[in-house]
Amino acid sequence: MFIFIEGIKLPVNPEEIKLEDKQGIETVAIIDTGNVPLVGNPELQSIEFESFIPSGRYDGNYQRNSRVSPESFVSSIRKFKTEGTPIQLMIGGAFGSAINGKFLVEQFDVSTKTGYENDLIYKIKFLQYRSHKPRKVTIKDKKALEATKKKPQAKATEERSPTTEKPAQKSHTVVRSLLKKSSN
Repeated sequence: MFIFIEGIKLPVNPEEIKLEDKQGIETVAIIDTGNVPLVGNPELQSIEFESFIPSGRYDGNYQRNSRVSPESFVSSIRKFKTEGTPIQLMIGGAFGSAINGKFLVEQFDVSTKTGYENDLIYKIKFLQYRSHKPRKVTIKDKKALEATKKKPQAKATEERSPTTEKPAQKSHTVVRSLLKKSSN
């Protein structure tokens, strides 16, 4: 198995890769029938895994020809995440077929633990990217189009000149009530 993140070959494969692939299903309650599922569009895939980038040259089960420094890896992934840049993610041999598509970096966590003091331990989560463009709409009903064109324009209000005078002091006098309270 191999993993490329925007051309960066990961030197250490993760122990586990989690692929979440959901279908949009809404449950609706119908009288005298009960709950019924309504199948919608598929949701965006998410891929999540945890691994590490060795800080030095090690012997062991690492991918050949993949020299990535922890610092450059962190800066590249953070840049992709903060800029919201869709990246090319390629995972070969996993899940019975290869994954090769555009994804966004949804989460990127970095940590350290005993035994890996100089290495970069990371957890990363990707969310599938789908491009979206506004659709061009053509109106077939000419009457509706003309009705929108004939809307009355709002009248412009005259601008008021700013006043430099202070408002005049107003006073009022409270007159005692002529009604008397009745005592029962």
